[in-house]
Amino acid sequence: MAEAINWMELSLKDWREEMRAFREEMREANRRFEALKIESERKYEASRQEYDRKFDAARSEIRNLTITIAIGIASIIFGALGFVYAMLK
Repeated sequence: MAEAINWMELSLKDWREEMRAFREEMREANRRFEALKIESERKYEASRQEYDRKFDAARSEIRNLTITIAIGIASIIFGALGFVYAMLK
């Protein structure tokens, strides 16, 4: 009987030690997960900022091209009006 109790106590100690080790492994896994999550969020934010920067640059370039085209069209129109005016004079 004493041997059975002794064996149960040893089994309980082993189980507690295994559970302690398991909890520590889970804590470490959770720390790694949190570190990966933070790194992923940082990379996402950097990627989003890079996309925003490129999008703003493209939008600015389109705006500049639109202004250039509008000036060109206005020049053609005013040139044609000047030509018509000169012909009518």
